[in-house]
Amino acid sequence: MKIAVTGASGFVGRSVAEKLIESGIEVIPVSRSNTDYSVESLVQILQGADKVIHLAAVRGGDGSMSDYHDNERITENLLNAMAEGDADRIIYASSRMVYSGEDAIPWKETDIPAPNSLYGVSKLEGENLCSYYSRKHGFGSTCVRIAQVMGTGEKVRNMMSVFLEKAARGEQLKVVGKSQAKRQYIYVKDLAEVICRLALDSSVAAGSAVQEVINAGMEQAYTNLEIAQAFSEVFGLPAPEYDDSKPETITPSIMDVSKMFERTGFKPRDMHAALEAIHQEINQEIQQEQVR
Repeated sequence: MKIAVTGASGFVGRSVAEKLIESGIEVIPVSRSNTDYSVESLVQILQGADKVIHLAAVRGGDGSMSDYHDNERITENLLNAMAEGDADRIIYASSRMVYSGEDAIPWKETDIPAPNSLYGVSKLEGENLCSYYSRKHGFGSTCVRIAQVMGTGEKVRNMMSVFLEKAARGEQLKVVGKSQAKRQYIYVKDLAEVICRLALDSSVAAGSAVQEVINAGMEQAYTNLEIAQAFSEVFGLPAPEYDDSKPETITPSIMDVSKMFERTGFKPRDMHAALEAIHQEINQEIQQEQVR
């Protein structure tokens, strides 16, 4: 079997490609190094692909929809290229950002999406494109709404990546804000496991035009302070500094992931176990550097 992976050189893409190769799957890497993501280019690259895992996306911008037009363009071109080839299924990386509203937490796949960011709007549009082209051309689509991803090698600056950098240097962490809102995460290697299990699911017949949406994340959710405390325990850091004099600037973000458990038979690691795996990765990298 051959599976094409867009964004194969990215944060999630590298882990997905590695997992597929470990499973004996031939990976067709798709990235800006070998395509301009035009339909013509993609048709050539997808030759021989049985399935497509679509991870490539623009994740940040200046706050206008034009910042995310590439997400829609690339997704539509990819789907049109699939229609000209043999691939019978697409696994599309969507986002928790298609949801909003604290009253509805935990968000379920059956909830009506209501993005509160333009990035979320662009990911939901990608889902709609997958649904439309799947119906039009008769191939299957699985849209995976992903919690915030954590792991080494993340280039986007956020609280988790800052915590990882500081923890790797043995520095005390600081949490500012009331720390009441809980958010859901997923370790990048666990996300790769989920995506690969969905892509290789033998219960979905080849050529089946099944369309589905699946939430992917840890079963648990955590406040920023709870995350900092877990870092301190795993990395042997001093207890985090906590300044609760300022209001919290984030809102809760929790999805119901029971469908993911049922479909894949896999439960991602909790925060403590994920950090232990990351700590081990960092230690291995340090040892490799010392050998060099």
